[in-house]
Amino acid sequence: MKKVLFIAPNFPPTGGIGVQRSIALVKGLRARGYDPIVLTVSLEDIMRIKAKWDEEPLKELETLNIQIHRVHSGQPYRLIERMISWRLYRVLWTLAYPWFWERFSFWPKHALSKALELIKKEGIELIYSSSAPYTAMELASHVKKKTEIKWVNDIRDPWTEHFGWVWPSKLHWFWSRWKERKMMADSDEIVVVSPEMKRYYLERSLCSKEHIHVITNGY
Repeated sequence: MKKVLFIAPNFPPTGGIGVQRSIALVKGLRARGYDPIVLTVSLEDIMRIKAKWDEEPLKELETLNIQIHRVHSGQPYRLIERMISWRLYRVLWTLAYPWFWERFSFWPKHALSKALELIKKEGIELIYSSSAPYTAMELASHVKKKTEIKWVNDIRDPWTEHFGWVWPSKLHWFWSRWKERKMMADSDEIVVVSPEMKRYYLERSLCSKEHIHVITNGY
């Protein structure tokens, strides 16, 4: 069985709609003869962000003997909570945006050593990340550069055109566009959820037509 490092910060027992695709992809990989080994955030992280909690999918994954490894994000929650209570978090977010650009922005740095350890120990031959959060993409990019293992970059929503994303300023948006383009270039294959997303990425020349594929939700 070909082993796959499946990187997804949003994973059970985190509940909600954003987790369903990762669950389906893991089950789909196993059904197609792959052995997905999941790398995700810690249970403490899930509780600290007050995410929906749903343990039911974990029971099904356990019957499939899916390995799940958890690494604490390293987010400075106490600092963030203090800055929010002092109504100063926007200042921190603006001035230190490259460090606080996403909910689990510190996770790639903390999870990299675990990812490399799993690759060596398990003989992993492929990296598969599922975004958002886009820190999954960042971690996968780091792992790809360290190991040169091929990376499949699965993206549910366009990052810098996401309707729900807020940037402190236009300058921060341009920084995100640069980061997005850089990480997309590191991907070997890109998977998106709709033909419209595929067309959008091709129009921006973020990838070639041969390396982008559509797998819709509910496939």
